[in-house]
Amino acid sequence: MMRGALTQLVLAQPDMTVVSELAFDATVIGASGRYPADLMLIDAPTSISGWIDLIQKLHVELPTLPLLVLVALDDAPAIPRISRSSAKGCVARESEPTVLLEAVRLVAAGERFIDPALIDAVFFGETVTSRSLEDGLSKRERQVLQFIASGYSLSDIARSLSLSIKTISTHKIRMMRKLNVDNNAELMRYALRHGVVTHR
Repeated sequence: MMRGALTQLVLAQPDMTVVSELAFDATVIGASGRYPADLMLIDAPTSISGWIDLIQKLHVELPTLPLLVLVALDDAPAIPRISRSSAKGCVARESEPTVLLEAVRLVAAGERFIDPALIDAVFFGETVTSRSLEDGLSKRERQVLQFIASGYSLSDIARSLSLSIKTISTHKIRMMRKLNVDNNAELMRYALRHGVVTHR
């Protein structure tokens, strides 16, 4: 989605408006503070050196402004870095507009959001693969494990995967049974041992 298309998409929503469009470079740090907003949508220029640092600097300058990042599906190496940054959400450029609009509403309301299309890249990147997990886990159970290991609540996971909290809870129970763990502490220890999550 190009900037013009994004603007038109947002303006077409009765509960949204665009207060400013800014180039994502060093000038955005000072300029963004002049335009009060509920959210900043960033089309991540991953080909530009230092873009992830710019996201961090934006957060330092405007700590209460939620940042939602757009990234290409084929830019997998950058996606885990975005998830570890100060951004509150990440959406694939190739996703349907409804996904982006859902992300905008949730992030503006203070929630976190990861596009389901990006989950594998966010959690596995180039170094962690499904082979580091128990073979008996289903793809959905692995996703739930990754979310839990990264500190997401069941309600956050449910929203990100567009599933009910009850369904997520069921996946968690089955996953814990397969991994032979009895509580969240044991689940986190398993995740650490198998490279699912690292100390920060």
